[in-house]
Amino acid sequence: MGLTDKKTKLCWNQCSGWAGLNLALNLGAKRIFLLGFDMRFGEDGESNWHENIRKVNINSYNVFLRNQDSILADYKRLFDDRMIYNVEIGKIESKVQIFPKIKLNNLFEIDQKEIYKQ
Repeated sequence: MGLTDKKTKLCWNQCSGWAGLNLALNLGAKRIFLLGFDMRFGEDGESNWHENIRKVNINSYNVFLRNQDSILADYKRLFDDRMIYNVEIGKIESKVQIFPKIKLNNLFEIDQKEIYKQ
């Protein structure tokens, strides 16, 4: 639970996204942008799980979110020289509350409509 600064370990927190964040920090990333890390169901009730596991119980996401306090505490204690941004795409607001949020179009100064063009 939380984060580790040990180079040979990662904290899992029941979520590959959190493990990926820990990996990026351990590899020395100074700025990290969490893209699409919203931890919520879409309006149609589908999730961003694996292609063959699309319909899951909404409480599954609470498992991923419940370790935010320990993740934030470890981040401040171990990696306070790094910046992590939670990038929001479109109108979907992220349930991850521990990192500053920024809209994608503000980050890259692009029109979001361009993202969705085929």
